[in-house]
Amino acid sequence: MTLDEFERYIINKMDVPKNSVLLTFDDGHKNNYIEAYPVLKEYGFHAVEFLITSRNNDQTDPYDSITNQYLSYEEIEASSDVYEFASHTNRFHNHEEDGTAFLISKSLPEIEEDVETSIEQIGGTNALAYPYGAYDEETMEAISLVGIDLAFTVQSGYVAPGDDMLQIHRNSVRPYHSIEDFKEMLQLS
Repeated sequence: MTLDEFERYIINKMDVPKNSVLLTFDDGHKNNYIEAYPVLKEYGFHAVEFLITSRNNDQTDPYDSITNQYLSYEEIEASSDVYEFASHTNRFHNHEEDGTAFLISKSLPEIEEDVETSIEQIGGTNALAYPYGAYDEETMEAISLVGIDLAFTVQSGYVAPGDDMLQIHRNSVRPYHSIEDFKEMLQLS
């Protein structure tokens, strides 16, 4: 599904086939371009890449599977036929010394400014994934004020029409999950 289709499904303006999936990737890692993008493209899939926009850069470095690399602007452009890009904040994918996530510890105006910067750098989006899945009422207020309509958590679960669009559940697929695990998540097995 695309973000637009997903949003129309949640607001009950579109029916989708059973077991429809919105594929999401967090952080904007280069391996999503090198490893996932070709497979998604081959099968005609679309996905959402939640970017930490302060970590994207002008220079495209050679791929190194050992280091934690982020997408360059060139790679973002090259993969835009498969990926839609949305916010994972600009500089707020971080936490205080006590471990409190910035989206909880910072003020409403600071959150607004950071997310607005991220939206501008992406070129517009109405979707965000909460870094670390951390958010509260003030966070939801701040992101709403800058135009975020869809906000994704790290809470497991499925989505149905009428769900809270600022508290969207996702089922996480990790490298250690098998295809059978994935089928079970989709309730196919």
